[in-house]
Amino acid sequence: MTKDINYGITWSIPYAQFLGVDSQDGLEAVLTDMDIKHVRIPAYWPLVEPMPDLLQTDWLVAQLDIVQKHGAKATVVLGARQPRWPECWIPDWALALTEDEQKAAQLVYIDHVFETIKDHPAIGAWQIENEATLRSFMKCRGNDNAFVKQELNHIRNLEQKRPNPRPIVTTESGELTSWLTFAAHTDRIGFSTYRVVRRSSGGVFRYSLIPPWFYSRKALLVSWILKETYVSEFQMEPWATTDIRNATQEDNDQTFSVADVEKHFDFAERMNYQQIDLWGAEWWYWMKTQQGNDGYWNAIKTRVNTAK
Repeated sequence: MTKDINYGITWSIPYAQFLGVDSQDGLEAVLTDMDIKHVRIPAYWPLVEPMPDLLQTDWLVAQLDIVQKHGAKATVVLGARQPRWPECWIPDWALALTEDEQKAAQLVYIDHVFETIKDHPAIGAWQIENEATLRSFMKCRGNDNAFVKQELNHIRNLEQKRPNPRPIVTTESGELTSWLTFAAHTDRIGFSTYRVVRRSSGGVFRYSLIPPWFYSRKALLVSWILKETYVSEFQMEPWATTDIRNATQEDNDQTFSVADVEKHFDFAERMNYQQIDLWGAEWWYWMKTQQGNDGYWNAIKTRVNTAK
């Protein structure tokens, strides 16, 4: 059982705004209350470049400043497929281009973000795309494997010009993809771990037959090409197929109750991984501040802060 775990989170500005909470205050609250060492920050293309060559990164820098203030490190996510619905984050003006023109514009967006924030001390790594091979769940235009490899090589070439190059990573599904597609093009691969999901029909499916050691064994099988793996998205939020803001507590309990917090952390500690990024921080904050339910927040805070 691994106890010396560095827990992290993903923090999505659009999702925080969707829930109706202040993104800056929320991130500040999580990092103040919890011993979080890592924050994954998606640099959503439509937010960074709402119009061609109109660069807006103040919001991104503000998030990085908060991360730095609390002594944590950030992984900045670049690309068309990003964490959080609708998964494909491509600005409308880019969708109006041909597919080849969109790809060229996407590389320019990566250049813009990199050149603007490359020297920020909070940045510890760059992530290209999010679970790009899981196309059965969502397929983004132009996001073929060859182009994702091009993006990975592109950001690596930019980073190699720095004195101490930072890692280049991408992510995969923990259960549903092989992890091999981009292994030769990355320094690390993060993977998602879900314990309970809701089917499109409304029924609930539990990954009860997958033991904690499944992921480290899977990593061992591909270790001849894959350098390092970590948990980039560990479920700590209900799985909703409709608007989560309208879910009742009974709805939430079907896929993630307060009691499940303990079960999920117990599973995580048996995975034999030292970096585990938790999924759902914006939701915990919303439940605490907008719904008057601090049960999830307090339970997660206790486990994160006693992980050492």
